[in-house]
Amino acid sequence: MIQNPLNIETDDGAVTIEKIYALNKSAWDLKNSDVRLAMDNAQKAVRMALGLKADDDIYTAIIKNTISPIENKKLLGDCLHILAWLDVEFSKFDNAIVSLLFAKKLFEEIDDKDALCRVHVILGSVYVLKGEFKTAIQYNLEGLKIAEEDNNKENATVLLSNAGLTYWNLGDNKKAFEFISKSLRNKREKGDKLDIAKSLNNIGLVYNAMGDYYKALEAYNEAYRIVEELDEKKGVGILYMNIGLIYERLGEPDKAESFLYKALESYKAVDYKKGIGECLVNLALVTRIAGRTETALRYAYESFEVAIAIGDKKVIAFTYQEIMNVFKDKKDYKKALDFALKCYDLRRDIEHKAGVMGICGDIGEILIEMNEIEKALKYLDEGITLGNEVGSKAELLNLYKNISKCYELTGNFEKAVESLKKHIELRDIVSNEETKRRIQNVQAQFEVVQAQRESEIYKLKNIDLAEANKKLEDMNQEKNEFLNLVSHDLKNPLNSIYGFSNLLVEDINTLSMEEISDFASNINISSMAMLDLVNEILNSEMMDSGRYELNNELIDLNVLIKSLISMNKFQLRQKEIKIIFDEKIVSHVFNDSNVIKQIISNLLSNAIKFSPEGKSIFITVAHNKSDSSTWVGIQDEGPGLTEEDRKKLFTKFARLSAKPTAGESSTGLGLSIVKKLADIIGAKVVCESEPGKGAKFILQIPTTPLKIKK
Repeated sequence: MIQNPLNIETDDGAVTIEKIYALNKSAWDLKNSDVRLAMDNAQKAVRMALGLKADDDIYTAIIKNTISPIENKKLLGDCLHILAWLDVEFSKFDNAIVSLLFAKKLFEEIDDKDALCRVHVILGSVYVLKGEFKTAIQYNLEGLKIAEEDNNKENATVLLSNAGLTYWNLGDNKKAFEFISKSLRNKREKGDKLDIAKSLNNIGLVYNAMGDYYKALEAYNEAYRIVEELDEKKGVGILYMNIGLIYERLGEPDKAESFLYKALESYKAVDYKKGIGECLVNLALVTRIAGRTETALRYAYESFEVAIAIGDKKVIAFTYQEIMNVFKDKKDYKKALDFALKCYDLRRDIEHKAGVMGICGDIGEILIEMNEIEKALKYLDEGITLGNEVGSKAELLNLYKNISKCYELTGNFEKAVESLKKHIELRDIVSNEETKRRIQNVQAQFEVVQAQRESEIYKLKNIDLAEANKKLEDMNQEKNEFLNLVSHDLKNPLNSIYGFSNLLVEDINTLSMEEISDFASNINISSMAMLDLVNEILNSEMMDSGRYELNNELIDLNVLIKSLISMNKFQLRQKEIKIIFDEKIVSHVFNDSNVIKQIISNLLSNAIKFSPEGKSIFITVAHNKSDSSTWVGIQDEGPGLTEEDRKKLFTKFARLSAKPTAGESSTGLGLSIVKKLADIIGAKVVCESEPGKGAKFILQIPTTPLKIKK
């Protein structure tokens, strides 16, 4: 057990600067190892500095100005600053604000700009914790102005980061990105790797809020590489947790739980109890959404035990709320209400207005289910009062809807209609604001990409002469193969189109409707074959010339595959081929949807071409844990491939021993295009086949975002 280094009781009682300084220093030194002892020493130091007795309330005395402060304003301000820091640790936010505002006044009087900046940092953080973000940003920006006037880059960097996170909380992602990026630039100049990782994590939070999950994961991955190199387990845990929460938003609870569990292990490795508590409550959330209520309860109770041990009221409140949600899902409203009220009391105690507002809405909903309408109205009205104070229109929307329901149930239809009108008015405002926010997010993403493009420097690489000669030889060979292709594969459908169209022109008056329909059908089939060939040639040429542009986005593979199956219904019906597609696994990947679609389309088209009539094609999606990739498998029951076929399978203009089973055309370009497209997006395509046993093509897509050069 850590002992107090000072024995105040044996002193002669005289107040000295040395005693105050020693107590204050002890409080700061103990803040990370014994926060309660640190608080005790900080309070003693402040009481001494203010001329108060041991049982006097510090905050009341400051507000009423019943104090006799020491003349050393710098020391008194520092004591108040440390006391406020510890009050924040104990979630006593209003107490912290009283101390900080007094310290701010003292530092202004002695023109200590460095200390003023530090006070503004904590004031901003306190108001963020209270959910009062507009006041928080006011202090962030005031502090930043002081830091810039003082040419204090270190303080400016901290305030830039805090302002960015406050704008993120306000939903202004453009400004959030701007401020955090400036902070990151300063940190890169300084070279502090851990600070750089923290800013990258914050940038990931902003991208996540924009809905750009690819960029979010990219930022998290860069931060992860840094903290892993530094063996910073706490940082690793934070990043695993944030990645897990992205997968929760994507509707992939298994992946979310996997990353959250990794975060938990990282936190446990360094005994970071605050992180352990937060991670456990997030695991409760993910497992509850997945329908595993008993597991969710276990995680929530474990989180509660950890949070109680360290006195983390914020996590305790979230734990109560999550347990409440579990019992709401189970329709055990009595237990749900019990935990909701505990959450309510705790959030009132820590003065978190936004949190109290939210739980008031939950309590109202539960009481409506229990048919206790008068009690429900009391909490819903309190929620509306708080909602107007903190400016949360989205929460007010639900509160007014539930109030309308209460009045309807009690037969007060006039008030029910009045509340419903307010709900509808707010709904329109929220809808317009959401549309505006989405437009701003798109604009912010565009401006971010533009800035990144402008800062990129492209370097030309020298090509060895021998490689250049080899390239010329390959190009010459491809040119000859291309001419053969044009003379054969393009000539045949053109002849067909010319022949049948000529017959229609010359004999239109003598042909029967059946013959006209037959000729038109042949023209249509030949045109489609020629169009497919031209598209393949153009795609191949664009890839060879490096003009194939990519766009990263979130892809739902199940939706994409089903759309491709639908597009090929005609060909499948003609050959009576059955598609067997297992949709049980939900999978999303970050990549170029057009490229992924073209690859799978080519593989499916090949499977149809080489499948005999009446056979089946099997499509599967799976996650490969060993390399964090997602696999799409397409297997046919066709003639299969020889060893010689497999050697030249992905080369241009390849002619294989196996032929399409219904005389369909084959250019020999499809699989070479598939290979090139896969290379462009960092994927792999492999083939498993034996003669007479069909062929299985597997597309291996990396689930983590890759940096793709356009």
